Amino acid sequence: MSLSELFVSLGAPLSNVRWSWGAVRSEDGAVFLRVWDDQKITLGERRYIRVTAYEHFKDKPGDLGWNERLQHVERIKNGAKSYMVLCFAVDVNVAPRAIKTYTKRVLLVGGALIEYRDDVWLEMTSTILTEDVVIKNK
Repeated sequence: MSLSELFVSLGAPLSNVRWSWGAVRSEDGAVFLRVWDDQKITLGERRYIRVTAYEHFKDKPGDLGWNERLQHVERIKNGAKSYMVLCFAVDVNVAPRAIKTYTKRVLLVGGALIEYRDDVWLEMTSTILTEDVVIKNK
């Protein structure tokens, strides 16, 4: 299953398969984000993953993926449920990154957002099977 097909199966198709960093499920407003495995931190007892990249995008206010990500962060700030697809880069030192692989069967469950090191980080509260997040046909 391709990454874009995974988002479709979650009821949150990507706006654009080339530049979208995530999507919103229209049925319940849940936000699904692509995140990078190498961008995790632990602060105290809590684990977080970076969801913004201000240093890279501060001079690119017209970037469509960046602007979409900022909208997703705002939705989460306003109480939307959030889930993350963990992506692994072909090379973490290259920009833009290419996805080598990603988690298909398990999603990270998002919690609180914090600002740290000039970026926004989303708490990783637990994991959940992807099949348990898919909205079943009624």
